[in-house]
Amino acid sequence: MITDGKWKYIYTQANGTEELYDQTNDIAEIHNIADKKEYKTQLELMRNQLRKYAVEFNDEKILDGDNFVKSEIDREQFKKLPVSGMGWRWY
Repeated sequence: MITDGKWKYIYTQANGTEELYDQTNDIAEIHNIADKKEYKTQLELMRNQLRKYAVEFNDEKILDGDNFVKSEIDREQFKKLPVSGMGWRWY
């Protein structure tokens, strides 16, 4: 996860999930705009910044060449967990 104060980008290895939030207009981070065409340029900028930080801080396990590491997760398995309430992201 990285932020510049205006934009927040989250990459999750599970299923290669990306999130992008406009923290000025969506303070509660309700609307993930990572898949919106009009934010493609900002998404790529934030991806590149995360790659740069991964190299800079020697945290390259997240990288797979020019891409990020991705693990396929069966979301149906999450339904079997005894979890309720906040704190879990159901990708």
